[in-house]
Amino acid sequence: MSCSNLTMLVSSKPSLSDGSSLSFRSVLNPFQLPSQNPSTAPPRSSSAAPIQCGLRELRTRIESVKNTQKITEAMKLVAAAKVRRAQEAVVNARPFSETLVEVLYNINEQLQTEDIDIPLTKIRPVKKVALVVCTGDRGLCGGFNNNIIKKAEARIAELKKLGLEYTVISVGKKGNSYFIRRPYIPVDRALQESLASELAARMSAMSNATDNATELKKNLSTVYNRERQAKITGEILEIVAGANALQ
Repeated sequence: MSCSNLTMLVSSKPSLSDGSSLSFRSVLNPFQLPSQNPSTAPPRSSSAAPIQCGLRELRTRIESVKNTQKITEAMKLVAAAKVRRAQEAVVNARPFSETLVEVLYNINEQLQTEDIDIPLTKIRPVKKVALVVCTGDRGLCGGFNNNIIKKAEARIAELKKLGLEYTVISVGKKGNSYFIRRPYIPVDRALQESLASELAARMSAMSNATDNATELKKNLSTVYNRERQAKITGEILEIVAGANALQ
Protein backbone atom coordinates (compact mmCIF):
# COMPACT_ATOMS: atom_id res chain seq x y z
CA MET A 1 0.00 0.00 0.00
CA SER A 2 1.45 3.38 -0.94
CA CYS A 3 1.88 6.08 1.71
CA SER A 4 -0.86 8.75 1.98
CA ASN A 5 -0.62 11.86 3.42
CA LEU A 6 16.99 47.05 0.99
CA THR A 7 16.46 50.10 0.86
CA MET A 8 19.44 52.39 1.93
CA LEU A 9 18.33 54.35 5.02
CA VAL A 10 19.68 57.93 5.42
CA SER A 11 19.26 60.12 8.50
CA SER A 12 20.27 63.68 9.20
CA LYS A 13 23.23 62.45 11.21
CA PRO A 14 24.00 58.79 10.69
CA SER A 15 25.08 56.97 13.81
CA LEU A 16 26.28 53.41 13.55
CA SER A 17 25.88 52.89 17.26
CA ASP A 18 22.17 53.64 17.01
CA GLY A 19 20.20 50.70 15.63
CA SER A 20 17.50 53.04 14.29
CA SER A 21 19.87 54.79 11.84
CA LEU A 22 21.96 51.98 10.46
CA SER A 23 22.79 52.28 6.78
CA PHE A 24 21.55 48.76 6.24
CA ARG A 25 18.98 46.70 8.07
CA SER A 26 19.17 42.97 7.91
CA VAL A 27 16.23 40.62 8.04
CA LEU A 28 17.71 38.97 11.12
CA ASN A 29 19.90 40.50 13.80
CA PRO A 30 23.40 39.23 12.91
CA PHE A 31 24.61 39.73 16.48
CA GLN A 32 22.00 37.55 18.15
CA LEU A 33 21.85 33.82 17.67
CA PRO A 34 18.39 32.34 17.16
CA SER A 35 16.99 31.10 20.46
CA GLN A 36 14.18 28.72 21.15
CA ASN A 37 11.63 30.91 22.92
CA PRO A 38 8.70 28.85 24.16
CA SER A 39 6.43 31.91 24.14
CA THR A 40 7.02 32.64 20.45
CA ALA A 41 7.50 29.13 19.11
CA PRO A 42 4.58 27.85 17.04
CA PRO A 43 2.47 25.31 18.91
CA ARG A 44 2.99 21.73 17.88
CA SER A 45 0.09 19.43 17.41
CA SER A 46 -0.22 16.97 20.26
CA SER A 47 -1.69 14.27 18.06
CA ALA A 48 0.21 13.23 14.95
CA ALA A 49 -1.63 12.94 11.66
CA PRO A 50 -2.59 9.38 10.81
CA ILE A 51 0.08 7.63 8.76
CA GLN A 52 -1.09 4.70 6.71
CA CYS A 53 1.79 2.78 5.15
CA GLY A 54 2.99 -0.74 4.85
CA LEU A 55 5.92 -1.92 6.94
CA ARG A 56 8.31 -1.68 4.01
CA GLU A 57 7.24 1.88 3.21
CA LEU A 58 7.55 2.84 6.86
CA ARG A 59 11.10 1.47 7.05
CA THR A 60 12.00 3.40 3.90
CA ARG A 61 10.55 6.63 5.26
CA ILE A 62 12.30 6.21 8.61
CA GLU A 63 15.68 5.74 6.89
CA SER A 64 14.99 8.75 4.66
CA VAL A 65 14.14 10.94 7.64
CA LYS A 66 17.27 9.77 9.47
CA ASN A 67 19.45 10.73 6.49
CA THR A 68 17.74 14.12 6.19
CA GLN A 69 18.24 14.72 9.91
CA LYS A 70 21.97 14.01 9.61
CA ILE A 71 22.29 16.48 6.72
CA THR A 72 20.38 19.29 8.43
CA GLU A 73 22.28 18.75 11.69
CA ALA A 74 25.61 19.00 9.85
CA MET A 75 24.52 22.16 8.01
CA LYS A 76 23.36 23.66 11.29
CA LEU A 77 26.78 23.08 12.89
CA VAL A 78 28.59 24.53 9.86
CA ALA A 79 26.39 27.64 9.88
CA ALA A 80 26.89 28.05 13.64
CA ALA A 81 30.67 28.00 13.19
CA LYS A 82 30.59 30.48 10.30
CA VAL A 83 28.15 32.90 11.90
CA ARG A 84 30.56 33.44 14.80
CA ARG A 85 33.31 34.54 12.42
CA ALA A 86 30.88 36.72 10.47
CA GLN A 87 29.75 38.44 13.66
CA GLU A 88 33.36 39.08 14.67
CA ALA A 89 34.07 40.64 11.26
CA VAL A 90 31.09 42.99 11.64
CA VAL A 91 32.11 44.02 15.16
CA ASN A 92 35.76 44.57 14.15
CA ALA A 93 34.74 46.78 11.21
CA ARG A 94 32.38 48.89 13.31
CA PRO A 95 34.97 51.38 14.74
CA PHE A 96 36.23 52.22 11.24
CA SER A 97 32.69 52.71 9.92
CA GLU A 98 31.70 54.90 12.86
CA THR A 99 34.79 57.08 12.49
CA LEU A 100 34.31 57.43 8.74
CA VAL A 101 30.66 58.46 9.10
CA GLU A 102 31.56 60.96 11.81
CA VAL A 103 34.30 62.51 9.66
CA LEU A 104 32.01 62.85 6.65
CA TYR A 105 29.26 64.35 8.79
CA ASN A 106 31.62 66.91 10.34
CA ILE A 107 32.92 67.89 6.91
CA ASN A 108 29.39 68.35 5.65
CA GLU A 109 28.46 70.46 8.69
CA GLN A 110 31.52 72.65 8.17
CA LEU A 111 30.73 73.19 4.50
CA GLN A 112 27.20 74.34 5.36
CA THR A 113 28.58 77.35 7.25
CA GLU A 114 31.18 78.33 4.62
CA ASP A 115 30.60 79.80 1.18
CA ILE A 116 32.23 77.03 -0.85
CA ASP A 117 30.82 75.92 -4.17
CA ILE A 118 31.12 72.12 -4.07
CA PRO A 119 28.64 70.16 -6.21
CA LEU A 120 28.68 67.18 -3.87
CA THR A 121 27.37 69.21 -0.94
CA LYS A 122 24.47 70.85 -2.76
CA ILE A 123 20.97 69.73 -1.91
CA ARG A 124 19.26 68.76 -5.14
CA PRO A 125 15.83 67.25 -5.83
CA VAL A 126 15.87 63.46 -6.01
CA LYS A 127 15.49 62.24 -9.59
CA LYS A 128 16.99 58.77 -9.49
CA VAL A 129 17.38 56.29 -6.61
CA ALA A 130 19.84 53.40 -6.38
CA LEU A 131 18.70 50.32 -4.46
CA VAL A 132 21.44 48.04 -3.14
CA VAL A 133 19.93 44.58 -2.59
CA CYS A 134 22.23 42.22 -0.66
CA THR A 135 21.10 38.60 -0.85
CA GLY A 136 22.85 35.31 -0.16
CA ASP A 137 24.70 33.07 -2.58
CA ARG A 138 22.93 29.89 -1.45
CA GLY A 139 19.55 28.77 -0.20
CA LEU A 140 18.44 26.68 2.79
CA CYS A 141 18.33 29.77 5.01
CA GLY A 142 14.60 30.06 5.61
CA GLY A 143 12.93 33.19 4.26
CA PHE A 144 16.12 35.31 4.29
CA ASN A 145 16.45 35.79 0.51
CA ASN A 146 12.70 35.97 -0.16
CA ASN A 147 12.15 38.63 2.51
CA ILE A 148 14.93 40.82 1.09
CA ILE A 149 13.57 40.52 -2.46
CA LYS A 150 10.02 41.31 -1.28
CA LYS A 151 11.32 44.38 0.56
CA ALA A 152 13.12 45.54 -2.59
CA GLU A 153 10.01 45.00 -4.72
CA ALA A 154 7.93 46.99 -2.22
CA ARG A 155 10.43 49.86 -2.36
CA ILE A 156 10.45 49.76 -6.16
CA ALA A 157 6.65 50.02 -6.16
CA GLU A 158 6.89 53.08 -3.89
CA LEU A 159 9.40 54.75 -6.22
CA LYS A 160 7.16 54.07 -9.21
CA LYS A 161 4.23 55.75 -7.47
CA LEU A 162 6.44 58.79 -6.76
CA GLY A 163 7.49 58.91 -10.41
CA LEU A 164 11.19 58.47 -9.63
CA GLU A 165 13.73 56.58 -11.68
CA TYR A 166 15.59 53.76 -9.96
CA THR A 167 18.53 51.44 -10.42
CA VAL A 168 18.89 48.08 -8.70
CA ILE A 169 22.39 47.04 -7.63
CA SER A 170 22.12 43.36 -6.79
CA VAL A 171 24.73 41.62 -4.62
CA GLY A 172 24.54 37.84 -4.23
CA LYS A 173 23.69 35.00 -6.58
CA LYS A 174 20.09 34.66 -5.38
CA GLY A 175 19.39 38.33 -6.01
CA ASN A 176 21.19 38.27 -9.37
CA SER A 177 19.21 35.26 -10.57
CA TYR A 178 15.99 37.00 -9.54
CA PHE A 179 16.63 40.46 -10.97
CA ILE A 180 18.36 39.21 -14.12
CA ARG A 181 14.91 38.36 -15.49
CA ARG A 182 13.89 42.02 -15.18
CA PRO A 183 15.26 45.19 -16.77
CA TYR A 184 17.44 45.96 -13.74
CA ILE A 185 21.20 46.33 -13.44
CA PRO A 186 22.69 43.40 -11.49
CA VAL A 187 25.56 44.86 -10.29
CA ASP A 188 31.85 46.83 3.48
CA ARG A 189 29.66 46.87 5.89
CA ALA A 190 26.32 46.05 4.34
CA LEU A 191 27.89 42.93 2.79
CA GLN A 192 29.22 41.80 6.17
CA GLU A 193 25.86 42.26 7.86
CA SER A 194 24.11 40.48 4.99
CA LEU A 195 26.46 37.50 5.27
CA ALA A 196 26.01 37.30 9.04
CA SER A 197 22.23 37.46 8.67
CA GLU A 198 22.25 34.79 5.97
CA LEU A 199 24.28 32.41 8.14
CA ALA A 200 22.09 33.06 11.17
CA ALA A 201 18.97 32.42 9.10
CA ARG A 202 20.45 29.20 7.70
CA MET A 203 21.39 27.98 11.17
CA SER A 204 17.86 28.69 12.41
CA ALA A 205 16.26 26.99 9.40
CA MET A 206 18.45 23.90 9.74
CA SER A 207 17.72 23.75 13.47
CA ASN A 208 13.98 23.75 12.79
CA ALA A 209 14.40 21.15 10.04
CA THR A 210 16.38 18.92 12.40
CA ASP A 211 13.70 19.20 15.09
CA ASN A 212 10.98 18.39 12.57
CA ALA A 213 12.95 15.38 11.32
CA THR A 214 13.37 14.12 14.88
CA GLU A 215 9.65 14.38 15.56
CA LEU A 216 8.73 12.78 12.23
CA LYS A 217 11.17 9.92 12.83
CA LYS A 218 9.62 9.35 16.26
CA ASN A 219 6.10 9.27 14.81
CA LEU A 220 7.10 6.93 12.00
CA SER A 221 8.86 4.60 14.44
CA THR A 222 5.75 4.50 16.62
CA VAL A 223 3.53 3.66 13.66
CA TYR A 224 6.03 1.06 12.43
CA ASN A 225 6.21 -0.68 15.80
CA ARG A 226 2.43 -0.63 16.12
CA GLU A 227 1.95 -2.13 12.64
CA ARG A 228 4.65 -4.73 13.25
CA GLN A 229 3.15 -5.71 16.60
CA ALA A 230 -0.32 -5.96 15.03
CA LYS A 231 1.05 -8.21 12.29
CA ILE A 232 2.80 -10.47 14.82
CA THR A 233 -0.33 -10.60 16.98
CA GLY A 234 -2.42 -11.54 13.96
CA GLU A 235 -0.05 -14.37 13.05
CA ILE A 236 -0.11 -15.68 16.64
CA LEU A 237 -3.91 -15.60 16.66
CA GLU A 238 -3.99 -17.54 13.39
CA ILE A 239 -1.65 -20.19 14.85
CA VAL A 240 -3.73 -20.48 18.03
CA ALA A 241 -6.95 -20.70 16.02
CA GLY A 242 -5.46 -23.42 13.81
CA ALA A 243 -4.28 -25.39 16.84
CA ASN A 244 -7.70 -25.18 18.43
CA ALA A 245 -9.32 -26.35 15.20
CA LEU A 246 -7.12 -29.47 15.15
CA GLN A 247 -8.16 -30.49 18.68
